[in-house]
Amino acid sequence: MSLQIQRCGYTPRPRMRNRRAFLLVEATLTAVVIAVGLVFISRGLSESLRIVSRLQESDRLLRIAESTLSELEIRDQHQPLATSQGSCEPPDDQYQWSLAISPVQSTDPSFQTFRAVILTVHRADLPTPAAQLSVLWPGKWSYAE
Repeated sequence: MSLQIQRCGYTPRPRMRNRRAFLLVEATLTAVVIAVGLVFISRGLSESLRIVSRLQESDRLLRIAESTLSELEIRDQHQPLATSQGSCEPPDDQYQWSLAISPVQSTDPSFQTFRAVILTVHRADLPTPAAQLSVLWPGKWSYAE
């Protein structure tokens, strides 16, 4: 005679327990991978914003330098250009400029009347890089008619 045992109640299945543990490990690893990815994305975004800010500041310095040089060109037609410095008008009043002038050293006599002019623009309230424009400046303006 054979003996049969009837099973009653809950019997845990070993396969299901292992499967649940595996799903928990998968979910944890997925969360870690996503967190690391978000860190790298936020660092990249931060670096991009910093670069854009630098480019905007460089562009603004260059525009201020060009407009200041144009103003000095107009003023030089009425009075001689001299080494000087100054501040910009609002809304760019936090920027300052300086002008350095030196004679051009050349063996060609046609260049003896020219001067080397260097205009430097920088922001007074922050230690930011400066924009510098260097031009050859005529000693006397003459216009073709």
